[in-house]
This record gives sequence, C-alpha cells and structure tokens, in this order.
Amino acid sequence: DYVGKIDGVAFDGGSAEGQVLTVGGGGFIPGFEDGMIGMSVGETKDVNTTFPADYHNPEVAGKTAVFTITMNEILGTVTYPELSDEIANEVTGGQYPTAAELRSYLKESMLSDHIMTFINTDFFVADCPEDAIMDAYNSQLKYYDQVSSTTGMSVSDLVAAQGQDLDELKTATMTDAVNSARYNILYQAIAENNGLTVTDEDLTALATENGYSDLESFYRDFGATEETAKTFLMQDKIVEFLTGKLN
Repeated sequence: DYVGKIDGVAFDGGSAEGQVLTVGGGGFIPGFEDGMIGMSVGETKDVNTTFPADYHNPEVAGKTAVFTITMNEILGTVTYPELSDEIANEVTGGQYPTAAELRSYLKESMLSDHIMTFINTDFFVADCPEDAIMDAYNSQLKYYDQVSSTTGMSVSDLVAAQGQDLDELKTATMTDAVNSARYNILYQAIAENNGLTVTDEDLTALATENGYSDLESFYRDFGATEETAKTFLMQDKIVEFLTGKLN
C-alpha cells in the first residue's frame, strides 16, 4: 500500500492498496522501487522520489514527492524441478510411473479438452428438428420425476431447494435442451461418418465402473436414461477417436 504526497498534501492518483511490484521492473517512478529494498513485511517507510520532468501528468511532473509505503507481503520466485520419473510416480500415486508416460497422458488430456471446446463452441447445427429438442427437453425433466420418486419430495420442492420455481426450471431446461439436441445431431453425424457405435457391453461397463451390477439401478440413481448414457459414452468415443487422429 502507498500514499503519495507533494508538499504534505496527497495528490490524485498517488495512493493505492494491494499493489504488486517487482523490484527492478521499472514500473514505478525512479527511487520508488529502490526505496523499498530492505523493507520487512509489516514495515511502513517514507520514500523520497522525484517525478520525471516529462511525466505524463503535468501537475506532478518534475516535482518531489514523499510516498508512505507499507509492505504487506514479499513474494519469492518459485523454481520448479525438472519432471523426473520419481516425481511422476509420486504425484500420480504410481499410475504414471515415468515422466514420459505422464507427459503422454497430459498431452492426450489437453487435446481432449481442446477438442470438446472446439466442438461445443465452433460448430453450429442450423436445422434442429423440433422433435429432437422436445426429446431432449422431456429427457431432462424426467430426471426430476426420478429424483422426486426416490426422495419422496415433490418436484416443486426439489426445484425450490435450488432457488428456482417451475417456470424458471422449464425455461432453463428448454435452453439446455436446444443445445443438447444440437450436440446430439453433431455427435451422431461424426459417429456415422466414422463407424462409431455404443454397444450394450459399453453400457454395462459404464454401470460396473460406477459400482452397479444392473443398468436400471444405475439409471435410477443417476437420473439417467439409456439414451443419455449412450450420448455420454458416444461423446467419449468421439473425443478418443479425434484425439487419436491428432496424435
């Protein structure tokens, strides 16, 4: 924090709080940074400075000022060690025991993220059938029916617990449904063009990975349907397929 004064009077633009300054960076007028060298955290000190004659503010140009500076915190420069097999093994709990394996995983993960961002922001489906939108809309609303049945709470109470009313829920759900329908059309096109499919074995494996021995229990507890589960799995397959292409 600092307060600047000229002839004992604070001037406009001469005071600030919570500023981050790198000593030697040249971001402040001559003398300001040098005067901070040696200060300790919590210390307050007056530093004498002189504004350059060609300073952009003519009201203070060439004048001598006293800045009362308070040092709140000193930040050091962090130097990270080179990634080694030992570090890779430690930070991943043995999942990626070598630096090469960890780098490969991170590269693939970053590619997947970029692909999903690209698909979700740079593609637009101009002709989206109304029935596709309503299917997505009803599928999403069905989640609340399933949760209501499981918890014994009315849909109105469930929605109210989230700070919404039914009309707000329906409006938000319709917006999501339009986007979902567009994505589904896009995913379906990519899948058909590249021979990608989701099998019953894929669905069973998804349930098993989440600790379920049957699909009905999995769908019920996750508020999902066979269609939404297939969409989720297809998205993963598409990203994996495109990542492989980029690699």
